[in-house]
Amino acid sequence: MALSFLLLAAAGLFARSLYKLMTVNSGIETNRLLAFSVDRSMHNYKTDRARRLILDMQTALARIPGAQAVSAVSYAVLADNNWQNTVHIEGFRPSDGEDMNPGWNEMLPGFFSTAGVPLIAGRDFNERDTAGEPGVVIVNETFQRRFFPHASPLGHRIGFGGSGPTNMEIVGVVKDMKEADLKEKPKPWTFTPVLQNTAPGAVTFYVRTARNPLAVAQAARQIVRRMDAALPVYDLKTLDAQIGETHFLDRLLAWLSVAFGSLATLLASIGLYGITAFNVTRRTQEIGIRMALGAARGNVLQLVMREVLILAAAGLIVGVPAALALGRLVESQLFEMKAGDPVVIAGAMAVVLLVSILAGYLPSRRATHIDPVQALRWE
Repeated sequence: MALSFLLLAAAGLFARSLYKLMTVNSGIETNRLLAFSVDRSMHNYKTDRARRLILDMQTALARIPGAQAVSAVSYAVLADNNWQNTVHIEGFRPSDGEDMNPGWNEMLPGFFSTAGVPLIAGRDFNERDTAGEPGVVIVNETFQRRFFPHASPLGHRIGFGGSGPTNMEIVGVVKDMKEADLKEKPKPWTFTPVLQNTAPGAVTFYVRTARNPLAVAQAARQIVRRMDAALPVYDLKTLDAQIGETHFLDRLLAWLSVAFGSLATLLASIGLYGITAFNVTRRTQEIGIRMALGAARGNVLQLVMREVLILAAAGLIVGVPAALALGRLVESQLFEMKAGDPVVIAGAMAVVLLVSILAGYLPSRRATHIDPVQALRWE
């Protein structure tokens, strides 16, 4: 009973952690979003031709029936990518040891509207933000709160690297969104136009659809094939599927813990049933004497069930401290959960008690139907 409670508590922690993780607000409207990647470096595209190909592909994908918006990024979102760039900010003097490495990604115009991420201030990128034009950058809310807490960041300039010119103008601010995975804590992010990259490489396209995104997958493949039959399309999936792959280990831990907890509880209930049935059989004469002396069936049921509940209580007395200790060991793998979560502990206790009552009820009920005359002759 103690082991079953321990495993049930672990199952509850991982299951609740997974539920919270899968329902957390990522800042992105993940539904009806198809993603796929292409890599121009696999076909030796020159820089100018690579930019033109990416823009032409965006335009062609937008014409697919059912497509509502199309854009692309250099590093797929919510795919466990965590690229960073050291920045220095005009007029900002960092303190000793201050982290000046916000997250970084590149994107085509229209990505934020495609992903459903609101633009708070300023403007989005456009096709004029290309190589040879003044450098521009968009930052998120956390970046603004940290580096410009009392002023608008628009028009201020930053530079990439620990030193050098501050040649990138902040032109927009967007709401926070999770880039690497759903566990990501709010942190500063910077976004630059992929068209200003001197050597754009692989990009991941995102197609917002009005229906099932996989319904337009074949059309997307055909568009890429028409533009360049030798250019491979890979990692074609919905963003929801990508999230599932990124958090596969979290789901695996949750399912395994639930499976082991259920198996342990089943074995414990079978064992408890066997012990109770054996005790009832062994005490047949005693029960018969009690009934012959006037004990009611309710009294007999209470007698047997009291012993069942004592066993369950003993298991809980051992299991609760063990579950709290185990919870502290795995707390780092949980999402927004504490080791002693009262809902999980109470739920595991309720399951153990319910299973104990069910396992003990059948032999207890059989004890109440013992014939006193036959019981007195029982050997």
